[in-house]
Amino acid sequence: MKNIYQSTAFLDKRACEKYQLSPEILMENAACALETLIGTLTHKGSVITILCGSGDNGGDGYALARRLSGDYAVRIMQLKEPKSPLCQQAYERTMQCDVKFIKKILPCDVMVDCVVGSGLRGNLESSLSDVLKNAQKAARINIACDIPSGLNESNDGFVFKAHHTICMGAISLVCLSDKAKDFVGTLHIGKLGLSESHYQVSSNIKMLESCDLSLPQRIQENTHKGNFGHLAVFAGEKCGAAIMSAQSALSFGAGLVSIISDENITIPSEIIQEHTLPQKSTALALGMGLGVEKSAEILKDLCESSLSCVLDADVFHTPIIKTFLDES
Repeated sequence: MKNIYQSTAFLDKRACEKYQLSPEILMENAACALETLIGTLTHKGSVITILCGSGDNGGDGYALARRLSGDYAVRIMQLKEPKSPLCQQAYERTMQCDVKFIKKILPCDVMVDCVVGSGLRGNLESSLSDVLKNAQKAARINIACDIPSGLNESNDGFVFKAHHTICMGAISLVCLSDKAKDFVGTLHIGKLGLSESHYQVSSNIKMLESCDLSLPQRIQENTHKGNFGHLAVFAGEKCGAAIMSAQSALSFGAGLVSIISDENITIPSEIIQEHTLPQKSTALALGMGLGVEKSAEILKDLCESSLSCVLDADVFHTPIIKTFLDES
């Protein structure tokens, strides 16, 4: 599982205080992570356009331009003058490399969005949106630094559409929202001079990965379906959700799967239908399309059950869920 954070600012501060790193070092490593990603996506000599804002996100862009200069055809479009101390410092260093500055968007191989980071509240300024709209159409590959500009919970306007987003140090929760799916592309984590285990701390928000899935190992030949567990899935108002869950359980290794329903419903032939919980059940799944009232009723009956449960959807809208979890 990966740790996910509402904000990673406190992790940067912790890295500086605990490991005696400076914000300047973190910025240099952010630029290094961007450079490495670009190296995997295109060849030396490619035209790279970097859009820079006035804050530390823009500073990452200037530092990247300095690192790429000489190996790539680098162009910088300055959307705002450097304002933060780190951005100003990175800008001054980059000016020594004779990087080309442009005033309008031109076609290129890679477009890098270093305009606005996670600190944005509300919508992007219209002047920035207009440039970014043209920019995302001008390149073969779009990369966002940290998060795509404009992506936040309160923005109902324009968001830069990236093919790749490189989160610095750890993944921000906003990059995993439903809205973000159309804008972040492939997510990467850029190291800031520390391994993930040193940079990150445990978070109460986690993201499951494929490596977290532990399928049953069927090493015995003389077996039958009853040797691999019996899952009971409760169906309610919208039985389709329960049927899909039951089919998924069969696909990843459950031996027997029953749907528990008060009514007779049409289900695939490989799934068993029951009106009450089978005595040989070894695990439960409930909540998917179950309905709030039905969920509360079933949870009340299961409070003393010792069976493993997968809980979803409607069960979390019932007050009894707290009692159920406390007693489980």
